[in-house]
Amino acid sequence: MFGMRRFWVRILAVGLLLGWLAYAVPLGYILTNQGPTTARPSEAVLVLGARGYIDGEINPCLVGRVREGVRLVRQGLAPYLIVSGGYDPEDGHLEAEVMAQIAQGQGLKPEQIVLEPKATSTYENLLFTKQIMEARGWDSLIIVSQAFHLPRAALMAGELGLNFTLAPVPDDPCPTVFLARSYLREPLALDFYWLGGRGTPAP
Repeated sequence: MFGMRRFWVRILAVGLLLGWLAYAVPLGYILTNQGPTTARPSEAVLVLGARGYIDGEINPCLVGRVREGVRLVRQGLAPYLIVSGGYDPEDGHLEAEVMAQIAQGQGLKPEQIVLEPKATSTYENLLFTKQIMEARGWDSLIIVSQAFHLPRAALMAGELGLNFTLAPVPDDPCPTVFLARSYLREPLALDFYWLGGRGTPAP
């Protein structure tokens, strides 16, 4: 009786340890692979998609991403801004179109904006952007997103053979609650990617 109970206690302890490691390892990877911008002159800036609207208001996290992308273009680091994101059934908007509207509102000309309207995940953001780059003969880009998102995006971009640098959103306008939730979620998304998953929705 006591031996069986001890056995199940040990099984539970091992399970809890493995669960903790499955979360702690990717979280550690995310935290140690965040850093300042590495952006250098490139042929395009890619803004990774996110939900366009939250509770009827434009997603401030998305605004922050687009604002940084526009800044890099206007600074002269790239002539084009690629906005990547497909239709979001939860808010009924096409992410790429929302981002294009934000970019134009911040002074970017329509001819400087390239829409990628199909992606429904971070991996697809990068895959479909690669296809756009190949069609236009481009071979370098700057990837923009929140700091927590870029370590996973960088792994995927490397897997796809992209020539890229990273630009985390400075002075992030994301609400603290959203950032906290994202840091809780992102290690699980990274686990999913390491296990071979490619369809995790873009944050």
